[in-house]
Amino acid sequence: MNDRERFCDIAHFRRNGDPFVFRHWFWFETVGRWQQEGMPGDVSPYDYVSLGRDRVEYIPVNTLTVSLRPYHNSPWPVAVDPAYERQIIDEDERTFTVREIDGGVVRFSKKDPTNMPQFLQYPVPDRKTWNEFKLRYHPISPNRFLPGWETISNTDFQRNPEFQGKPWSERDFPLGVAAISLFGIFRDMMGLRGISYALYDDRVLIEEMMNYMVEFSLVIFQKIFDAGIHLDFVNLWEDMCYKVGLLISPKIVKEMMVPRYRILTDFLRNHGVDIFMLDCDGNVSELVPLLLEGGVNGIFPMEVQADMDPVAFRKEYGKDLIIAGGIDKRALTHGKKEVDEELKKIPWLLEQGGYFPIVDHLVPPDVPLENYLYMMERLQNMRTTG
Repeated sequence: MNDRERFCDIAHFRRNGDPFVFRHWFWFETVGRWQQEGMPGDVSPYDYVSLGRDRVEYIPVNTLTVSLRPYHNSPWPVAVDPAYERQIIDEDERTFTVREIDGGVVRFSKKDPTNMPQFLQYPVPDRKTWNEFKLRYHPISPNRFLPGWETISNTDFQRNPEFQGKPWSERDFPLGVAAISLFGIFRDMMGLRGISYALYDDRVLIEEMMNYMVEFSLVIFQKIFDAGIHLDFVNLWEDMCYKVGLLISPKIVKEMMVPRYRILTDFLRNHGVDIFMLDCDGNVSELVPLLLEGGVNGIFPMEVQADMDPVAFRKEYGKDLIIAGGIDKRALTHGKKEVDEELKKIPWLLEQGGYFPIVDHLVPPDVPLENYLYMMERLQNMRTTG
């Protein structure tokens, strides 16, 4: 059974006891540390830490944000096309200020410019700027889809080079696309304060923006399907929760987002796609039942420090919810004993099906390579199926 078959069977609760690691994600600095600790510099870190298993790829299209550093690391400006010129507009002895490619203005620390910047000005503060901004945020702009997107190319995993340049239909691994966001993308355009006020002061504007995003996503999906490509899953991204719950009212999610999720998930199901994995940090307890109402049936990364417990979610939602995550990244900073303790919950989750064991956010640079590989080996030893 190949990776694509395994992934789909796990997500559909047809395959139990299989530790398929759906996602490896890490900070750029983490990769630097791991290379100092013995990971070859000329090998894809995704290939190296996956132990030759569990390949997952995405259509190379810039739909929501773009990463300006390797390994999908921040900064993550909105994926406008054409982009604004990225330029330094101010500087002092401790900081430098940049106008980003999406038109926003951010300040970086010179001491550690890889840290998240301070956001000084967001690209879309009001209706006027939205009308101008969306001209640069068109689904079929010249650089939206990367060159060679219709074939197996621009991939994170570099093993099996014989696949390079072949049609996606010849793959033996799952393929997805990240192309839905009804809050996270606008939070990046307006800032959390900006969108929070706008939801009450100019709800009509936010509804117009959400409708635009629905059409944007539908056009992206249709272009992929028209190219004869079948997707195995779709990623959604919101990041609309914090440590104890939603950043906005559940009532707003139900009224404004759930019906639009349903439009998108119904369209995708009619095209044979029924695995939807929503990326949302923080405590998602209030969010998950609303997602299910909108047809979204998967959640990750289940942040442990936000009291997210994949075991409790499985008991509550049964086979209605696909779960990925719930492995506390903080445990990996210690020793093997702590890793073993953290992984005690995993065998039961694997046996229920519909679960992918992944770390609950980007792996920080205080995690030794030895610990991450030990986690991977322990997960593989939990396999109870062929």
